Amino acid sequence: MIRKALPREANLLTILTKRSKQHWGYPENYMDAWAEDLTIHEQYIEMNTVFVFEDEGEILGYVSFIQENKDLEIGSHRFVVSGSLDNLFIEPDYIGQGLGQQLVEFLIAWCVREHATSFYLVADPHAKGFYEKLGFLLVGEQETQIPNRSLPIFLFKGE
Repeated sequence: MIRKALPREANLLTILTKRSKQHWGYPENYMDAWAEDLTIHEQYIEMNTVFVFEDEGEILGYVSFIQENKDLEIGSHRFVVSGSLDNLFIEPDYIGQGLGQQLVEFLIAWCVREHATSFYLVADPHAKGFYEKLGFLLVGEQETQIPNRSLPIFLFKGE
């Protein structure tokens, strides 16, 4: 079942986020550097759209969306977007079983209903193939503070 997250679930989502990120084998110093970015606060859930995938009372994954109209400039290209897919995290034991796809498809349907017809995301490099498979358009890369590491930037344009 997919439902809206509750602010009181912020700590559970933070734990899930960190477990999911660690699944990819990042070194502890990276995880420490990303600690705040991987923390979900109650205010975040209150101010943004966060959906959880729940099965028998257990949260197995979540997706979040920040709704904001903005001009996005990537290289020589300019895109007008309605927001950003900010987070998508799945419990490690369930990665590769279709939960992420279900959450993204649910979010896309929600965006269409809310007239948020285009959005972008900055993805983890391990998720590049996942978003390409779902039809997202790779439009650029974002450099990080970690040497020789960049993050793919994707665009989704709905009908």
